Amino acid sequence: MQGEDGSALLVEGDEVDVLPLELILPAGDVSFLKMDIEGGEYDAVEGCPSTVLARCVRIAIETHAATPGRLGALVEKLTETHHVETLGAASRGGYVYALRYGR
Repeated sequence: MQGEDGSALLVEGDEVDVLPLELILPAGDVSFLKMDIEGGEYDAVEGCPSTVLARCVRIAIETHAATPGRLGALVEKLTETHHVETLGAASRGGYVYALRYGR
């Protein structure tokens, strides 16, 4: 469960620090962003400004089973800046591949 301030997540009883993508990614273009964060991908993309996502040329995300609408919201956010393809289903997880527009 995420802390009130969004800075920590409990994973199997252990607390893990959580940092937003805009603090992790270097300045300028990022050639490839890969996410495999055990269900945290939805919050990571949702909380990331589109201007930061737009700096990533290619994005690959392993998605995990989610409640209805979460995968759609993730894809919708990415389509603001990227061409998006998905494999799998929200109910069982899969993969999302994104290529920045203009490439």
